[in-house]
Amino acid sequence: MRIMLAPGDVLLIAGSKGALATGIIRSGMDLTEPHKQWTHAALYVGNGDIAEATLLDGLRGEVVWRPLDVYASRPAILHGRMPHLSQEAVRAILGAAAAMKGAPYSVGRAITLAVQTFARRRTPPPTTPAGWQQGLICSDFVVAAYTNAKLVLIEDSDDLRTVSPATLARSTALRWQQVVPSQLVP
Repeated sequence: MRIMLAPGDVLLIAGSKGALATGIIRSGMDLTEPHKQWTHAALYVGNGDIAEATLLDGLRGEVVWRPLDVYASRPAILHGRMPHLSQEAVRAILGAAAAMKGAPYSVGRAITLAVQTFARRRTPPPTTPAGWQQGLICSDFVVAAYTNAKLVLIEDSDDLRTVSPATLARSTALRWQQVVPSQLVP
């Protein structure tokens, strides 16, 4: 089975090597629970490229465009597509993604989300250095791009600033299909 990617598709990646929270999240969960294996979110932007908010080196990160094949060695990808997405909506999603290019990654929010996931409940956020809560994490970026197009990905969240890749995986606005990276065709 091959999946033809289209701009605006959402990709959730299992075991992302660069995800700050991956080790903490994976150590505190039962990976047999639905949706919990997804540790990173990205947006397919076309021409074999994805856009994502990610760490680049050390504790520095930002929204970047990269080739999809950076995730070729991952064990699984969850491919999501919104049915009946208009070309106008796709342009709005991609325009928002382009406008966020270079926006800073939020190390503090990633740590906070990891701690909350590890505790399996909402816990008071850990103390992080000033400024570390600023910026985006991967799932914020994807939700923000869709929200710009007036499209709702997360129906049941009061606070979109606590959306994780696992939360995105539960979205009923997208049609999901789990694949291995080699099944994705740009």
